[in-house]
Amino acid sequence: MSFDFEPVTVAPRRRRFDPILLVILAIVAGLAVALVKPWASSPPPEAPVAPVALVPAPSVSPAGPPTPRPTTTLAAPAVTNGLPEATWAEVAPVIKTHDEWGVRAILVARRPSVGSPASPRFLERWTSTSPDSSTNEIAQVASDDQSVIGLGVTFPSKVEPLDMRIWRLHANDQAEWIDARPLQPADRDGSFTFLRPDPTGSARTWEAGTYRVDLLTADGLYSIAVGIPGRFGSVPAPDDWPAPDARLVGPGDSDPSGVQNGPFATFDGRAISLVAQPGALMSDEQAWRSLIGEEGGQGPTTVAAAYVPRATGLGVMLTNHATVQTAIVRRIAPDAAFRAAPMLGGISEMRGRTPWVAFAPRDGGALPPGVYAMTVRWTDPAGFHDETWHVELRPGLLGSAVTRDAGGRPLG
Repeated sequence: MSFDFEPVTVAPRRRRFDPILLVILAIVAGLAVALVKPWASSPPPEAPVAPVALVPAPSVSPAGPPTPRPTTTLAAPAVTNGLPEATWAEVAPVIKTHDEWGVRAILVARRPSVGSPASPRFLERWTSTSPDSSTNEIAQVASDDQSVIGLGVTFPSKVEPLDMRIWRLHANDQAEWIDARPLQPADRDGSFTFLRPDPTGSARTWEAGTYRVDLLTADGLYSIAVGIPGRFGSVPAPDDWPAPDARLVGPGDSDPSGVQNGPFATFDGRAISLVAQPGALMSDEQAWRSLIGEEGGQGPTTVAAAYVPRATGLGVMLTNHATVQTAIVRRIAPDAAFRAAPMLGGISEMRGRTPWVAFAPRDGGALPPGVYAMTVRWTDPAGFHDETWHVELRPGLLGSAVTRDAGGRPLG
């Protein structure tokens, strides 16, 4: 059996349907490609993104050079919550007077709903404590992730407060003097509730960590330990002190020839005289009381107070033709945990061959704010000398403290 096939003409049909099929295939292929590789402006997931490091801008004072910032350790900018700085008119109605030892924190109140501001904007958290304790913490300060914008202490009415300083504790027992100011110097409660100033006028927060509050009173110096928990309810361990700025000019590369006899500070290769009379070595409390009396115009200047944020060294210009026997520097506030490099020295030809000595931190960089004492023993044609100069390097233009009288009122 055989089969014969009639020839079939197919060309006309191909021409008739091919254009439609091609269009459909093109559309389907286009959709498939779009699904597999969308032509969006965003990079593909595997594209690397360059890391961004936030570094605080240097603060500039009208009377001094910019504040140094670390070069090997990146620090985050000051933490703010975007709200205007707290005022006494807002805070005074929400705080209570506590006639006992305690720690007061001013918190930003939680908004009742999204987009609705809290009224009042702030609230108080207070916990009782005892002075000279090393274990007390602020109770529930940050248990609901609220920002602490004010920090202070309360005390019995019989206590006569004079001044207050706040230090943040870092690793290796290093203490940082915090630049802070009273919320309201004219009020007893507001005078010892401190805010952290911010150049933008925002309410700067007190970061989670461990702090020490020193309160100078008419009858003594009291220290209170304060712990501010983080967002998970625990106080973080002390962090590392920022690395020193390697760009600063040390006292060995500075020229103090032009300063007067007495103490000086070096910065940016220069030196400035610090006014203070020599005397016997004082304790932290003694130096603090002397400074308060001197700022009130009640005696000679025995403690030189200055804001020199880029100071890399402290020194003393001695007398003509002096021969130095020994020289030592101490950091008496906040404590003695200060390591100095070996003493430096030189001769000032501008002052009739007058020798000078200087001290710098062992690891370089700027001197941390605090109270220092420099003791030098030397001889000259007038005989033997054994003197000590005290210098307070402040953390801000106005310092951390506001001088008050025995009743807690600001002097001047």
